[in-house]
Amino acid sequence: TLFRSLRRADETVIENDKDPEILKDEEDDEFSAFFKGEHKTKILITTGEKPCFRTKQFVKEALWLFPNSIYRPRKDYSLKEITQFCINRGFSDLMVITDRLKQPFNMILSHLPHGPTSTFRISNFLMHKELDKPAERTEHYPELIFKNFDTRLGRRIGRQLEALFPRMRDYEGRAVATFHNQRDYCFLRCHRYVFDSTKEVRIQEMGPRFTLRCSRCSRVPLIPSLESSSGTVRRSTIPTSWNGTCSIPLLASYLYIFWRECEKLKWLKYLTLNTHSV
Repeated sequence: TLFRSLRRADETVIENDKDPEILKDEEDDEFSAFFKGEHKTKILITTGEKPCFRTKQFVKEALWLFPNSIYRPRKDYSLKEITQFCINRGFSDLMVITDRLKQPFNMILSHLPHGPTSTFRISNFLMHKELDKPAERTEHYPELIFKNFDTRLGRRIGRQLEALFPRMRDYEGRAVATFHNQRDYCFLRCHRYVFDSTKEVRIQEMGPRFTLRCSRCSRVPLIPSLESSSGTVRRSTIPTSWNGTCSIPLLASYLYIFWRECEKLKWLKYLTLNTHSV
């Protein structure tokens, strides 16, 4: 309660869900074809070039969570080639899972072919078998619950996440996936509700369980950068001069970026510079 009282009011909070301006904007956005039933969900999931074991487990859980999704190994393909492949094959979304310190770290979600692209930080990941007495899984499409996606950006992120699931719901399976947004953290929980009697109902968690935090959202589809999914700069993506070596201005810019990052992390006191020529 104290943090909520000290938090500044957000001017982009949507008070009325039936606001004509909001509804008009969503009638012709990137997800309008899905919500009108004109476009079906088809997701391609891939990882970095050398995914860790924990990332492979996350991909396995994502394949069950998101219906109509398939996995393809990254190999040595660039993100530009993968994005073009997805567009040519009619995929609606591209999901790239990267890892850091042998844990799934980022989830890059791009809606094709026109965007948007969102980057989420992954934390607190638990598989189905890691839960305490998890419920049995079925292949039914889950019902969806989105809570506290009240801002303009939150509503857009919610529509992007909702577009990952088919519009049809299998109520017979009694499965529900909940996306709960609290202080810009999105908590995902999957449950099955069980009716013990006509007056009593209980829920059992099925998994997976993880937390997402949106760090970036752009309007364009996925554009490859110099940084690869494994966190290192790929040699083949660095612009070079005609003789195959990095040019002097480009190398100086990389050194400046490295120096600036060192200043942010207060590492300068541990660095020594040799100003003598070789």
